Amino acid sequence: SSRFGKWINVNFDGKGAVVGAQIKTYLLEKARVVTQGEGERNYHIFYQVCECAPENKALSDVSIEAATQYDITKTTLKANNTDDRKNFAETKQAMDFIGFDAECQTNIFKVLSAILHAGNMSFSENAKNEADVASDKYLTTVSSMLGVDEEGMRKALCIRKISVGGESLEKPETQERAMSTRDALSKMLYAKLFDFVVERVNAALAV
Repeated sequence: SSRFGKWINVNFDGKGAVVGAQIKTYLLEKARVVTQGEGERNYHIFYQVCECAPENKALSDVSIEAATQYDITKTTLKANNTDDRKNFAETKQAMDFIGFDAECQTNIFKVLSAILHAGNMSFSENAKNEADVASDKYLTTVSSMLGVDEEGMRKALCIRKISVGGESLEKPETQERAMSTRDALSKMLYAKLFDFVVERVNAALAV
């Protein structure tokens, strides 16, 4: 895959029957989470949850809406020979089969929602080149989905801590740096979620 490297170890018993497997991933294309090339889509799971949210309470309850509402998904909405609704049903079936319970699935959807809304966060800048979140709408949703304090999230995005001579100082970020921090957060969240899912799949496939 161009989006991540994957190595699969398959385990056999003495009679040649498959008794287990393990997936190893590397080089996940995290940049795709926040920006895509012309004619390319973000990761398919985002379009799957956005497509099914209107009829799926588990998705609508975590504030997921149509893909047209998010900056990181609205550039290219459709992919050839891809049925997002059908694919989500298969994704959901696989999650159930592997053993992701309802609470775990809700938490996964919350992280996806946080990433989608984070992409819509914009920043203003005052005369001193100090950034602030332009609107609290998306900040509130992201903080809620991640279960963190809203003002703490604002501070993490807009203020940098610097250690000088054993002292910790706070320096306001510029608009550009705040946007970079937002994107770094989204990429980190997706990477951690990806690793978690692979870990759970490997546990289900273990000998």
